[in-house]
Amino acid sequence: ETGQNVIHTYSISGNYTVTLIVVNTNNCIDTASHDVTINDLPLADFAINPNDSICVNETIAFTDNSSVNVVLWQWDFDDGGTSTLQNPVHSYGTDGIYNVQLIVTDNNTCVNSFTSPIQVHPLPDPDFTILPNDTICAELPLTFGGFDIAGTTVTDWSWDFGDGSTALGQNVSHT
Repeated sequence: ETGQNVIHTYSISGNYTVTLIVVNTNNCIDTASHDVTINDLPLADFAINPNDSICVNETIAFTDNSSVNVVLWQWDFDDGGTSTLQNPVHSYGTDGIYNVQLIVTDNNTCVNSFTSPIQVHPLPDPDFTILPNDTICAELPLTFGGFDIAGTTVTDWSWDFGDGSTALGQNVSHT
């Protein structure tokens, strides 16, 4: 490359000798050399537990799987939350897809990053009906029908009647 101030990017780590050759207006030539050490970038990586799909307000643990020479961790959870812990935990208050980014710095001050998406699912918004109504005499059956106000797909219905009895299913009766 030519010019007074140049930029060069090394693609492979190693030791290099950089030489500057200068020519003045009298066609006199001289050189100067310096050794440069180029370090590998650290590996930035993490695992998610329980997995990359959780529900709102569920705690999720992030496990750093980066290079062993990393000395600084910067987490961005894509919801305004951040952490500098090596293995943080986080929860999301709103459903959506979040791109979690980990930026690592190693002991040579080299920096690298890794980003992975997390799907946060909304909570169901349960409600139920009581037939014939919510006040009747003892020994008469009540029918309970569950539904979800939020419109998500409910797969399990579990009832606790407050008297030690329980039932499973969307629509149940209890006396």
